[in-house]
Amino acid sequence: MDRMPRARQDDLVAVEVGDELLIYDLRSHKMHRLNEAAITVWRKCDGANSLDAVPMDRRLVEMTLQRLAEARLLEEQVHLEKAISRRDLLRMLGIAAAAAPLVVSMTAPSAAQGASCIPKGGDCSTNPNGCCPGCFCNGANKCAGGC
Repeated sequence: MDRMPRARQDDLVAVEVGDELLIYDLRSHKMHRLNEAAITVWRKCDGANSLDAVPMDRRLVEMTLQRLAEARLLEEQVHLEKAISRRDLLRMLGIAAAAAPLVVSMTAPSAAQGASCIPKGGDCSTNPNGCCPGCFCNGANKCAGGC
């Protein structure tokens, strides 16, 4: 692999927060957090740049591309001759590893999962035990009672 793959642009919402980039994937409902080094790699992913266009160790670039591909943030698959694990890379780089690119992914909760409880009058048909304290799910599948 000598050229950078293309970064996915569709169905992604990207917001810079401090020195990190938060990317929300509207397809998978996953949030990805990239540190400065990973942002540098991701922004070079235009399908035309060479791997050497990224001002960091090639092994770091390849590892970051591998992580971005696993997070489905690239349009194409990444085929590396020999994938390197983060642990092995950290062992090789030692103290410099603190600046290693980082891609962290997490699943965003649905709106229902984000709610702390179902208020009085709310639909409890899918979660009969989800009514707020003092309420209960009645026969009409509505939270009722003194909540």
